[in-house]
Amino acid sequence: MEETMEKVMNNISRTMILTPYLAEILGTEGGYKLRPTDIYRTKVDTEFWRNAKVARELLIPNDSVPKEPLLVIAGQTRIGEEEVRDMKDLGFVVARYSVFYGGRSRYTGASPDEAGYSLDMPKDPQTAGKLLANQEVYEALESRNKSKIEKAIANFNENGYYPIRITSFLEEALKIS
Repeated sequence: MEETMEKVMNNISRTMILTPYLAEILGTEGGYKLRPTDIYRTKVDTEFWRNAKVARELLIPNDSVPKEPLLVIAGQTRIGEEEVRDMKDLGFVVARYSVFYGGRSRYTGASPDEAGYSLDMPKDPQTAGKLLANQEVYEALESRNKSKIEKAIANFNENGYYPIRITSFLEEALKIS
């Protein structure tokens, strides 16, 4: 159990959760010991992440430059969608966590892929928690290999969770390094 929790915490450390209520549920009901640095409650600083990419390209030592998140989980409120659109050129794999799962946003009319979401997941804390604990998915995300990600998500979906859908934007996100 301790090894599993350690892996989950490592996955969480590489996940940007832009949905505060999800982070709170995972912290209280899921038993994850979330630190304030694990939860991003404010607008994403896209310039920070662009500069981090440039720093790595200039070979600044890796320990001084934060790694990009392997996964971003974001809702689809008007503000959330704006944040995701602002991140489209960063290459982040963003999972939409929304009541609009499987359809267009009733706020903006945008589909998940139009807005810049690579994955579409239901607004279900258990599904999100199971995703955070899924090592195969995180290893596939780390590889940035579309086939591996598709296989890992398919395997995840076979476990009886609400299925996570892959959008056409995944391919675009993975092209950006």
